[in-house]
Amino acid sequence: MLIDDKISALIVVASVNVEPFWSGLFAKALANVNIGSLICNVGVGGAAPVGSSAPSTAAAPAKENEGEAKKE
Repeated sequence: MLIDDKISALIVVASVNVEPFWSGLFAKALANVNIGSLICNVGVGGAAPVGSSAPSTAAAPAKENEGEAKKE
């Protein structure tokens, strides 16, 4: 069984609707990749950068409280 067929079978078992060409494209993209190494080495590049661009959620409640205080 080809990897393309295995991916297609997995998609059917997972009951997911995917266009048929995606399994072939995915199989070709991973043809020369060591999947075991890819899975085992996730996150090996080091810690996430400290100064991330994600907004802080701690500041949101403070702004809401300021607005309520001004209304009173």
